[in-house]
Amino acid sequence: MTISRMLRTQIVPLRRRPFFCMQRLFLIFAVASTVLGEEQLAAERNSAEQAANAQYSTSVPRRNYTRSEPALAVSAPPASADAIPDLVPKSWIIEAVKEQAQNRWSVYAIGTPIPCSDAEGKLICYQVPVIVGADRFPETLTPPPASEVAAVNLRSRELWGIPDYWTFVVSAKRAHYPIPAFGEGLPAFLVTYHKAVELAQTRLADSRVRVAHYYSLGHNGDYFGFIAESGRQLLINAHTLQVYEFPAGADIFDSGKGANANGIVTKSAAESENIRRDYESRASEAWAKISNRAENTKN
Repeated sequence: MTISRMLRTQIVPLRRRPFFCMQRLFLIFAVASTVLGEEQLAAERNSAEQAANAQYSTSVPRRNYTRSEPALAVSAPPASADAIPDLVPKSWIIEAVKEQAQNRWSVYAIGTPIPCSDAEGKLICYQVPVIVGADRFPETLTPPPASEVAAVNLRSRELWGIPDYWTFVVSAKRAHYPIPAFGEGLPAFLVTYHKAVELAQTRLADSRVRVAHYYSLGHNGDYFGFIAESGRQLLINAHTLQVYEFPAGADIFDSGKGANANGIVTKSAAESENIRRDYESRASEAWAKISNRAENTKN
């Protein structure tokens, strides 16, 4: 399967998602950017965004959501940064977003980066919210209460803060390209968090469940990882609120169900290694430019 075909097959189901398509293509675009020309890649990306925006522009009536109640404020669960030798400094994260934002808008403000884990619980990227048309980010921006989120409004552009908010996915490692994806809408963490907690408490019959991880799994989506005192675990898709339950101690990311099992990886080891090296080289060059700008800003 070619990279271009793989992109098209992944874009189709994204048109059913309620907020920006591009965040789904995190890992795919990271690889594809080294194979496809930038113009072709941009065309595929814009096509996906336009299709999604057209579908959801009138799908659900607009309404106001509670987003500034201090009692609803949440903090992202930690993502381990241990044993990451090429960890990107926080100042570079903001600088990377600033570079993209200032090319699009004259007035905007950047919010607090939300750390995301990979399947091993290690820091993989940040989801950074940006407000457009305002020079200060809201002091309090919370997910709506569970009572305001239901299956019928998961497609609502208003629920996802469109068009006022955008999200930039920023890599946490210098070996990865700085911003592999971005688009309209808030991060799912700031949209469905309280509803996911309610679902987890109900499914596990435990009011003290905790969010152990907020996973960003590329084209496989974003997930809340819950664990109960009994050790039982839940994964809840942060966009669809689909629930997956696992017994205590289970490996919820069984490698046998990964990319190879689904037939996605089709290149030889040599081809894959060449792509990886080329990609990491380009990523390193991009981060070097961001580093220089961040240093100049500091001075």
